[in-house]
Amino acid sequence: MPLNPGTQIKFDNGITYEVEGFLGSGGQGTIYKAKNLSDNQFYALKILVDPKENRKELKKRNIRALMGEEANKNFNRIGEPYQIRYTFPLSSCEHEGETLYVMELARGVTLESVMHPETGAIRSKDMKYKLHLVRKIARAIEVLERLGKSYTDINWGNFMYDEGTDWLYVVDCENVASNTEIQEGRSFVLGNGYFMAPEVAFGLANAGKNADRYALANMIFRIFINNRLLSPYDGKVMYSAPVRVADMLGVRDLVDDGCLDDAWSVFIFDETDHRNSIDDLYANANANQPNLQKERRKFDEVIRIWNSLDERLKVLFRQAFKDPLKKESYENRPAPWQWINAIEKAIGKAKNSGTVRTSAPNPSRGGGKNFTDYSPFFGGASTNYGCGTSKEDPFDKLPVFGGGASTNYGSGISKEDPFDKLPVFIGGGAGGQNGRGEVKPADPQKNNKP
Repeated sequence: MPLNPGTQIKFDNGITYEVEGFLGSGGQGTIYKAKNLSDNQFYALKILVDPKENRKELKKRNIRALMGEEANKNFNRIGEPYQIRYTFPLSSCEHEGETLYVMELARGVTLESVMHPETGAIRSKDMKYKLHLVRKIARAIEVLERLGKSYTDINWGNFMYDEGTDWLYVVDCENVASNTEIQEGRSFVLGNGYFMAPEVAFGLANAGKNADRYALANMIFRIFINNRLLSPYDGKVMYSAPVRVADMLGVRDLVDDGCLDDAWSVFIFDETDHRNSIDDLYANANANQPNLQKERRKFDEVIRIWNSLDERLKVLFRQAFKDPLKKESYENRPAPWQWINAIEKAIGKAKNSGTVRTSAPNPSRGGGKNFTDYSPFFGGASTNYGCGTSKEDPFDKLPVFGGGASTNYGSGISKEDPFDKLPVFIGGGAGGQNGRGEVKPADPQKNNKP
């Protein structure tokens, strides 16, 4: 049922809203921008959509219950000091046989656009930005847990971040359910994509607190690695599958069909089990296999970022992703407060050192010449008193020490500058303190960078 601009609808709270225009549609329904004719403010107006009538009735009941709890006041009172806002249903009504409800209109952009693996802004952000963002997300889920609720559908599209004001909006909060309801099997959302917890996809548990904790860990992991992998299990075994599936339900189907063995569930950075690692995946790709070389560059990017992470974060990731189908594992995933503590320690460490490294170059007096085996020199890069030479940089537009770059008292030479408009040690031949660099761009019109 489409709503035309200018349509006025009176809701059960006695307030009339006038439709301004279409905003979008998704799994939770169709969304319009509407003006409250009492306060002249704009709100999100949703039409509840669900093909399963029983589940639709559960959603209606949940919407009414959340309004009855004055959830907007309770949650936002706690979230406000952290600049976190939750958009719960404010009122609902029946209109032409459909259930409509209004919510606060969130500001900013969805993490879905920020986290696009190829074009998303996250690839240009430093680790300090990422730590700040994931702390907000963890805090948002921690508040829900504190009040006995689970979100049940954590994914990129359900968070909006206004970078200018630093406010994080948790949207689609009509999904929020109490842990009691979830234990009684009254949860109506399983999860989304690879954010769906494995135990939920495989029918071992309901979506709830443990599934939220999995999705939170997955989200933090993918923010850190620039969303370059689909999941923490996207390693050698998953790449050997006959097809690349789009979600955890697809993984379940491949397992049921005998196309995947249990090694699919090994975290790619498991310390002892390397069956699903990405360390040597496509390492032998040659110039005749450009797509595989591109994949290899992606894996190197992920490894480099992982190596730079604070050890406390690595411990939590390994705890979160260990043996996901075993009850003793999925019931003991890190809580949001554990992530907050580890992130704050990482932020404090960064402040004390004055920087946050997003790469892991060779520590000192190193040098390299056109390394093609993706060694720690990263294509001729070195850190202290070193030099490096590289004919071409093995990384693809990444803000790292690459292609003959060096940091302190060093020099580097590169035949071409593989980096474009990135704000760090740019190009081959960039030097940090007392360093010098030479760049010979392939394009004579391209300006050399300092």
